[in-house]
Amino acid sequence: MQDRRGRGWGLVAGLAVGIAVADALRYSGYLIDDTFISFRYARNLLDGYGLVFNVGERVEGYTNFLFVLFAALAMRLHLDPVMATKTLSVAAAAVTLCCTAWMERQGPGLWAPRDTHWWSRMLSPAVVLLLTLQAFTYWAMASFETMLFTALLTAALARLMREGIAARGHASVALFAALALTRPEGVFLCGAATAAFALADWRMGRPRPLLRHVVNVALFVAAVAPYGLWRWWYYGRLLPNTFYAKVTGGTVQLATGLRHAADWIREYPLPAAALLLPAALGSPRLRTLSARYPYCAAISLVVLAHAAYVVLAGGDFMPFFRFFVPILPLCCLLLAWSLGALAATGPGGARLAHAAIAGAVLINLAASHLSEQPYRAFVAHRTALVGERVGAWLRAERRPDDLIALNTAGAVPYASGLPTIDMLGLTDAQIAQRPVYIASTGWAGHRKGWGDYVLGRRPAAILWYNSAGAREPFYLSDHELADSPFFRFFYRLRMQALPDASDRNRRPIARFLGTPFGAAADGSANWLDLGITATILNSPVQHTVLAEGPTVVTFFEPDGRDTPLWPLAARSGSDVAAFVDAVASAWSRTAKPPPLPSPALDAIHATCESARQAIGAGRYAEARALLSQAADANVTVRSPRVYQYIANLAVVTGDLFAATVAQKEALRARPDSAL
Repeated sequence: MQDRRGRGWGLVAGLAVGIAVADALRYSGYLIDDTFISFRYARNLLDGYGLVFNVGERVEGYTNFLFVLFAALAMRLHLDPVMATKTLSVAAAAVTLCCTAWMERQGPGLWAPRDTHWWSRMLSPAVVLLLTLQAFTYWAMASFETMLFTALLTAALARLMREGIAARGHASVALFAALALTRPEGVFLCGAATAAFALADWRMGRPRPLLRHVVNVALFVAAVAPYGLWRWWYYGRLLPNTFYAKVTGGTVQLATGLRHAADWIREYPLPAAALLLPAALGSPRLRTLSARYPYCAAISLVVLAHAAYVVLAGGDFMPFFRFFVPILPLCCLLLAWSLGALAATGPGGARLAHAAIAGAVLINLAASHLSEQPYRAFVAHRTALVGERVGAWLRAERRPDDLIALNTAGAVPYASGLPTIDMLGLTDAQIAQRPVYIASTGWAGHRKGWGDYVLGRRPAAILWYNSAGAREPFYLSDHELADSPFFRFFYRLRMQALPDASDRNRRPIARFLGTPFGAAADGSANWLDLGITATILNSPVQHTVLAEGPTVVTFFEPDGRDTPLWPLAARSGSDVAAFVDAVASAWSRTAKPPPLPSPALDAIHATCESARQAIGAGRYAEARALLSQAADANVTVRSPRVYQYIANLAVVTGDLFAATVAQKEALRARPDSAL
């Protein structure tokens, strides 16, 4: 029976490992836009500008101090920072698995070591459960600090458990200090773990349990305090700028956190079930788990504390529930311990526990793969990849001191090297400190913005929404800029197609069940902002095939002809009418005389009349073609009527930005008109 059980577990564990390897290969090349924020800080540090995002601006727009230093070290050694940090994540994942397996052996196990094969001792139930979670595999391959933070937390708890068993030692302090320097919430987790393990040691009657933990706290403060003092001296604040940009407080943030937690519970039901373990410990069958293994309860309290922190912080927007990843090993550990306690109740409990662990593996595999997270991870990857392309294009097209403004502050600023306004405020103190935000339960950390502040700095290029920009506003800064008549006056819309990657690689790059990108009438469509082509297929089941496609950068740039008019806008304040009158007066002094009657002028006006009739009949495409023809012919004639008709068509079709631009050109052509 032992052999049959071993062979069965071998099949289950082999399946889990095989799928984990396949997932790792799938995500090995994926990028994350926010990683490049850390890389920009690291590069500026190496270049002698300090830990800054923009030269001369001391703003702490990162929350991963040790990760930034590691990236700087990789750059110093002339290593690719993406590959170096991915390697760090893989190594951290290996440490996490080893520490999880060791901790599992300190509690009630499903199988005693003498009853199992050597591979079964390595692939313990908790480790196999962890490998079946796609979130763990994704972040193990990510160029980000998430897996480093997870490894440090798991290792710190394992070391704290070892110190409790031996009743001596303080090495866990170094791991907790590194945890706090990797992410700020490490301070909170150190406090939660210290309290939970002190309680466990007291319950077990360990010698001087409180004294040892008090010494740990003192050593931790001594290790971390210098960094806090340096942060206060260097940045002027004890908390990172990202805290002020993301944490808006109030019921809206709490609702966002609860929604994020509910999504995690729905897509990862078994790890989430570990949150119920404190209540389950009161049941007759599992009561011995708390009595004989107090560290099980301590780990459970740490998991609950971290989950509560994620909810109160408002959750996160990244794929695969980044903030819940650090407790995934602990959740799997608690599940394995619970089943071990169940197996110890008797033959019936053992059979039930053995069947449950195999079922749990299959449930984890299905739940974590049949979700929207792989699609969201692909979109995040394409956002960063397109950002690199857009940044390289901006670097070639713009002067080194040209200021740009955007919402994706990672790959584009890093690849371009240009000074940047982060319109979401992560790396901009002015926007982060502004107490105005969008009250929405949508993506966390994307609610801040300040259109007037961005416009006041007169960036050379503004990109709405994502890395490639967009024509329609999406975030708060986008909307406030779109609503500003001064922005519509001074800036013009531009679109630039980048070299088509589809010519170099036409093979499919991803496949998804269903139509996560939406369906097109002809079964295919281009997503210009992500540089992909999506094709909808219905055989053998409906699925979407994605391939490289054209990338178009949509951005706004100042109209150089109007640079001398900025002082007029400053003097007019919010009085738009006074500004328009001042502009008309300024233009009237240099305006060319109105066009003289000529056959060319008559032809242009006739085309405009035909366009007017088409607009009245609702034939907008025909009207647009006629007015485009008239505009081409009007380059030398300069009749204001063409621009007025273009503005009329833009108003009818809802393109208010184009309407304002056309009205402006009409005013430029005839400053003395009633317009």
